[in-house]
Amino acid sequence: MILGDLSKAGLRLVFLPSELPSEGRPDDFGLGDALLVSPNFDATIANLIYATVLSAALPMKPKIRSVLASHLMGAVQQALALLNEDSVQESQDQTASVLTYLAVTAATVWRLNGKPEGLATAVNAYRRALRDGPKEVTPLVVGELKIRLGSALKELGVATGDLNLFEEAADALESIGAVLSRKTHLREWGLAYQGLGDVLLVRGKQEMESSDCANAIVAFDAALEVFTQQSHLARWIDVMNQRGAAFMTWGAIEAGTKELDGAITAYRAVLAERNQSANPMLWAHASNNLGSAAFALAKRVRDPELLREAAGCFDAAVLIYEQHGHTSAAEIIRKNIQRVERLQAAGGA
Repeated sequence: MILGDLSKAGLRLVFLPSELPSEGRPDDFGLGDALLVSPNFDATIANLIYATVLSAALPMKPKIRSVLASHLMGAVQQALALLNEDSVQESQDQTASVLTYLAVTAATVWRLNGKPEGLATAVNAYRRALRDGPKEVTPLVVGELKIRLGSALKELGVATGDLNLFEEAADALESIGAVLSRKTHLREWGLAYQGLGDVLLVRGKQEMESSDCANAIVAFDAALEVFTQQSHLARWIDVMNQRGAAFMTWGAIEAGTKELDGAITAYRAVLAERNQSANPMLWAHASNNLGSAAFALAKRVRDPELLREAAGCFDAAVLIYEQHGHTSAAEIIRKNIQRVERLQAAGGA
């Protein structure tokens, strides 16, 4: 759905995707977004409007996805001139909105083709929207821009291996606490801390840095204060799963047991909330994660109960992976089952 109004100041368009988009992603349509353009907009802006319509429509048009994707990529390519420093809109509000929508559509292109160029465009556009936009702007708009900038920087860091991008992402997300009040913007505050945890976890994995893992858990715990099991179950599961991954990575770095204990606790909670009948693959993924954590700890403490738990989790997961044709993943799980059996045979059980 597209809502709009026209005045002497220009055209104001609000795009409401037919399917609720995921939050906190670089290709996310923010609640505070509106595309503001002058009444006499040119062909470059027209291409941006076209690209935005396509981005909003894509999730609910799977049958013609490839056709829409082709048109979207062409429209975004034609709109890239908006990133030029001499491309000036009539007001700072229009500049910020145009650059925001350029970022969203470029990130959508990345989501479609996996090429980092779309992410790089999104990062540059979000940076400029924050830099060149109005100095007095609602905290919600600033917060959502920084959440998406942080997400785009993290994904670009993963794609390019540039660790400086993780630092910039963490700075952007941490600064949201100074912009938004938790009391009045609880959702955005929670998304910022979830995003910060994701950034620190990715960097912790790449650098094998235990402090990043510990700080990621602190950020995830802050997000869980907002996205509780009772009020936001799906989001709670996502955050709890990442919390388990942070503990698991930390456990791989350190030689102790408390970190792996934390991973097991988190993954047990996730598995308890997954519905095997409704979504067997998500259930199998959770079961495999718990099996991996239980096996990792069992190897250190020679606990037969943990070995049996790991074996049960792997056995259940591999059947579902094979049933759904995920043969490569199933083969990895089969090898883990063999490792469990060898440890049991050696007296670990």
